[in-house]
Amino acid sequence: MEELPSAPIVRRLPLAVSIGNRLISPDLIDHAFQWRGATWLANGVLDRLVPVGLPRAEGGATLARIRSWAAWPEGWSDLADAYLHAADGARDPIARRDALRAAALAVHAAQLLVYEPMERKRALAHRAAMLYRLVAPLRDPPSERVELTFRGASIPGYLSLPYDASPSQPVPLVLFFNGGSTVKEELDGWREPFLAAGLATLALDNPGTGETWDAVRYTPNQGALLADVQRLVAGRPALDGRIALVGVSLGGMLAVHLGAEFPGLAAVVTITTPFEPAAYITRMPPLTQWEVVHVTGFPMDCQPYLCAAMGLARVVPHLRMPLLVVGAGKDRVVPPDESRRLYDAATPSRTLHWYPRASHCCFSHLETMLANTAHWLQRVLRTKD
Repeated sequence: MEELPSAPIVRRLPLAVSIGNRLISPDLIDHAFQWRGATWLANGVLDRLVPVGLPRAEGGATLARIRSWAAWPEGWSDLADAYLHAADGARDPIARRDALRAAALAVHAAQLLVYEPMERKRALAHRAAMLYRLVAPLRDPPSERVELTFRGASIPGYLSLPYDASPSQPVPLVLFFNGGSTVKEELDGWREPFLAAGLATLALDNPGTGETWDAVRYTPNQGALLADVQRLVAGRPALDGRIALVGVSLGGMLAVHLGAEFPGLAAVVTITTPFEPAAYITRMPPLTQWEVVHVTGFPMDCQPYLCAAMGLARVVPHLRMPLLVVGAGKDRVVPPDESRRLYDAATPSRTLHWYPRASHCCFSHLETMLANTAHWLQRVLRTKD
């Protein structure tokens, strides 16, 4: 990781990446799985799920057995069933908790490459969420399920407090906004370095993702959601009232929009976030474009117009709180220079954490990125005004 004040990065989607993105289609992935197995192409799934509770050995063995696109959900669902069987037979409560957690993550992995029929994707997503509900109260400390409201829809999340948080020693809250394929259950697994830094965490399913998909879609105009978060914080004496936003990919765009709208926020963090995606949305991998369609509800031909409305160039200069921009040099979803552009458009106080060899969302360097991000937040939130 490099913490940089300034550095030149080419502001374009590299030709090789643009061509490669066009080739990443279901048919090509299916052929690749048949030829080399899923391990060769999809090993990055382990990078993101192993740090949050999926055993690497069993996950790797599952990838090795998957030899076609159609076999992807079955392979992961079989692994989930094996973990559920282990949980049923576990006498040790910790072993049972860990098996249930791994089962929930395996079902989450199962739906990542499912888009048709949509009913199947939704059924897998709901099953993963249901399994995690069993895990959350068993965590140490527990993850408390909370319900917020946005446009009449329920927005579920998991709230975690450090053990030493109390009315006499309240702590700030770190609010995670997930991206298109991440969900609150996955981001709740990011909490440990933040809790260790004395920060509470709240992982939500943004509108259009996870459990909220059936009720409401993603939009950058979600000020009412943050207002409900503020009401939640006000009713918790162990929270000191300060809120820092950590937005992942698409969620980072939401974090910036809210930061510009609510200058009283304590800090904003963006992780491999699009800056002006309208310029390249049609050259992103088809799977990524489908994910945006899934989250927003807008058809494919409307995406450039939606992305123009969501762009950050006009709102980033209005941020008045400390900003951390996390960029990844090997990002194949969002052009790496988008993080530099976001950083350059912001006004101080701003910091760039640049991971030259990291993938999208820094999944390939997840534990290091989370530790550095938690340390940065701890530093900027050290004293209360």
